[in-house]
Amino acid sequence: MNMKAIWLIVCFSFTTAVFAESNESLLLKLSVACQNAQAEFERVGANTAISPDFVTEYIETINASLDALVASGYLNQAEYNMKNPSEMTEKELDNLSDVLLGFVDKLYKQYGYYSALEMVDMGVYRRISTVRKGDKFSLKVRIPEKYAKELGKAIQPFLQSKPKKKNTPNT
Repeated sequence: MNMKAIWLIVCFSFTTAVFAESNESLLLKLSVACQNAQAEFERVGANTAISPDFVTEYIETINASLDALVASGYLNQAEYNMKNPSEMTEKELDNLSDVLLGFVDKLYKQYGYYSALEMVDMGVYRRISTVRKGDKFSLKVRIPEKYAKELGKAIQPFLQSKPKKKNTPNT
């Protein structure tokens, strides 16, 4: 191999290492943004109406981190078009909550509780958004591949239509 080729490989490797954020770095950013957003809720009080502008910075960081983890292949993403909550019985809403929190239980020891909530789309944005009767309601789930099929099956009873899969490199 000639020196020019070796130099190009070294430069490319260095550039990739410097400019590409590692998954660990992205997970740290995600965790910090999730914790800070939750702290804002605790600071102002759980029963206070919060404007989405109040946590926009955190929501943007959370979504950018999760999207980058999907782009890198670390997480899989699926968007589920759900029945509108106003069309579900109280029992169905409880069951949906149990399903999603069951996946939070599987994820939180590795990723942190608030990050796991965001991964199953039950985090900050859900706390400040309102779904009115007739509105479309979807969950954008970004979780490790080993849980994707299991969640897909568990969430079936609550779907309006089939999920739209995005960037799932191994399926």
